[in-house]
Amino acid sequence: MAAKIDASGVRNVVVSGVYSIANPAQEELAAGVISRRVPGASVSLSHAFGNMGLLERESIAILNESLKPMSLVRISCDFISMPVVI
Repeated sequence: MAAKIDASGVRNVVVSGVYSIANPAQEELAAGVISRRVPGASVSLSHAFGNMGLLERESIAILNESLKPMSLVRISCDFISMPVVI
């Protein structure tokens, strides 16, 4: 799967496991594989977003990864437009 992600050009990835709240090891393992095989990938793990149901965790993780590219552009624009005070 990591090879398919890399070949597709996707760089924002969500890993969500049904029982990851009880045992996040599978999500963490998948994130490690993706990070090693997909250079520059950003990975959100659903268990990191709290103790709630699968759909809620998935939705929050997807929203998190969807917003990351826009927030990085905004942050870089803020740094470019900031006046330099010496």
